[in-house]
Amino acid sequence: MISTSDKTFFIKNGYLLKKNFFTKKKCKNILSILLKYADNKYSPILNMDRFEFVFAQSKEKLNKLNTLSKTVNFIKETQNNTNLIKKFFLNEKLLKNLNFLYSRKIVGLQTQVIFKKPSTKYSKQSFNEHQDNSYAKNSKGLFFTAHTFLSKTSKKNGCIYVYSKSHKLKLLKFKKKISFREKNYKPGNKVSNIKLKKFKKIDMIGNAGDLLIMHGHLVHGSYPNISKNLSRPIFAGCYIPEGEHFVAGKNAQRKVIKLD
Repeated sequence: MISTSDKTFFIKNGYLLKKNFFTKKKCKNILSILLKYADNKYSPILNMDRFEFVFAQSKEKLNKLNTLSKTVNFIKETQNNTNLIKKFFLNEKLLKNLNFLYSRKIVGLQTQVIFKKPSTKYSKQSFNEHQDNSYAKNSKGLFFTAHTFLSKTSKKNGCIYVYSKSHKLKLLKFKKKISFREKNYKPGNKVSNIKLKKFKKIDMIGNAGDLLIMHGHLVHGSYPNISKNLSRPIFAGCYIPEGEHFVAGKNAQRKVIKLD
């Protein structure tokens, strides 16, 4: 559970790495579902909690199904799995803690899965230093992300790094970059005209089950995965206090997600 001291730390530093928030068993189960929808490049998957998105991103798998019954079974299984992911995204334990952290009722808007599997097209990618709110553009900076580590993370296999206290800079000017399925090797809306050296750079090293919560204005990035056999899968959820404004986005299509 997130404590009062955790909340104080988050307000001061702009991030919180909560160890063992989820069990390793839960993370293993979630990862097993996500891997069913990974293509041969292990491309990131956008909005894994929405059937229509997953179906649209599963053309490679659908093309291999040579009978109607197999296609029907795939659709049924995908409907069930996207519902399971939605329940994880909006699970009661997480939302209760996020409500406490922000002293507001929190709602979910979007999810993304990044596998970062070694020796694949996406393994060597590293995100530019960016602020997540450069996408959602909430004027109060209340849009934020919560990343669940699904395996051990380190600098070698491409962990996230943050600039502690940089959230106090508010929303900065940035150079826009394509970030849907990361079509370049340095995605992320790169912040400009800022001297990051005055902020402490900290690597977010952790294990399966750890939860990293980042303020929407916290400047952060990630390293490439240069390991030979260590994937760095992460499940990222985007959230905002209920009633606050956000930009939906052409690809992300953010919207308030509710459990059925």
